[in-house]
Amino acid sequence: MASGVLSIVPKKIGEGGLKSGASVKRVQQLLWMAGYTTVGTPDGGWGKNTTAAWMEYQEKLVFRSQPFIAGGDPENRLFYLALAAGVLMPLTGGIIGAKGLRNFFDSCVALRIPYGWEHDGKKYGNGTMMTWGYRMNGNTAWGICTKPGGENSVLFDLKVPLALNCTAFAQAALSIWHHGNLHNPQYRSDQMVGHFTNLSQTRYGYVPLPGTKAPTGGAAVFPGLYSSVEELEDELEAGVLYHFALCSPNGSIKHDTVLLNGEVYESNSDGPPYVYKTALQERWKRARNANRFAIVSKPG
Repeated sequence: MASGVLSIVPKKIGEGGLKSGASVKRVQQLLWMAGYTTVGTPDGGWGKNTTAAWMEYQEKLVFRSQPFIAGGDPENRLFYLALAAGVLMPLTGGIIGAKGLRNFFDSCVALRIPYGWEHDGKKYGNGTMMTWGYRMNGNTAWGICTKPGGENSVLFDLKVPLALNCTAFAQAALSIWHHGNLHNPQYRSDQMVGHFTNLSQTRYGYVPLPGTKAPTGGAAVFPGLYSSVEELEDELEAGVLYHFALCSPNGSIKHDTVLLNGEVYESNSDGPPYVYKTALQERWKRARNANRFAIVSKPG
């Protein structure tokens, strides 16, 4: 579970606690992004400027001011700071299934969440971002966005605090559909998927649909791979969330989306908006124009 959720301050920081490291820098970044610029340049060292900015924030929110942050932030003092800094993503409050997916999708659209990805030296947006479940004392209603890294070392992006890419969106959609949150053992914030690693099959127990028996257009026979949208439509059932992975002719996955009731939901670089949905037939035409096919999986 630890690889899917993030605590901003796992241990006490400030007076009487740690005064250096990633946790300190994360808090400094949040203060800066939320407008408490007296903190100075976030450098990972807790000094008088950080204390002053932290005290100012607490006084503004009518907290009893203290020159430290307790480990795990038991009073949730950091929640409103992270919200003001723009790094939090509303989830569904535990709602699962189609309603949960729609709520999550609508939030992404309303927030106009940009696309972020970096591959082979090419950067889209401000680069790759990671989405975690925000560990907040039992509250699972929020995700939190960081730059790439491990739970103990990740930092925020001062320029683009919130972003998604295709894999991050699809992983979140699958997790919300089944659990209503990102705070469960199946969810992972990393993006070590794609190519021949199928995130729905390896993380959610999905199984491939039959696929096209005699693919056309140069596509290989591959589990769940379709070269005909008509054959795919014959297999689809209403009310089922499918993983709709666009792939190369050999089955190598290039783009993750989800499919529900004839509509494809995704995050892509061709916006704005960058999170959107498209009718299956229309999305299929775009995929084929790019010489892509689709590997489609369903809950096992």
